[in-house]
Amino acid sequence: MATSFSSRARSSARGCSTRLRAARIYIHKERELDDVEKHYPANHYVLVDDKLRILTAVKKVWGSRLTTVFPRQGHYAHDLESLAAYPPADITIDRIGDLLTYDLPALRAAGLAGHSDITSTSTKEKL
Repeated sequence: MATSFSSRARSSARGCSTRLRAARIYIHKERELDDVEKHYPANHYVLVDDKLRILTAVKKVWGSRLTTVFPRQGHYAHDLESLAAYPPADITIDRIGDLLTYDLPALRAAGLAGHSDITSTSTKEKL
């Protein structure tokens, strides 16, 4: 089940208020892709999660229509078993705020190209 909320206040606290207008939270987001497409129709999506399992599951469904972003923060970000069991995300960043160094064309290009060895430093120049 999805819960809608206005993420303006929450994203503002993370420094993302100029980039994010609204969001939806799903308990099992990998099972709610039809709902995402219904509410946010797009040619390309960006999914940020600290669980490679979820990033991999959604990438299998959406393929090159998705850019996966793995922030190396949070409980699962340093789980060695998970890191070994799943392929790397298209983009790996150190902190969620590092997304601000990416522009939308760079995010899309990373998803179309697949995994990138590029990390959060100087991403605009490298992508």
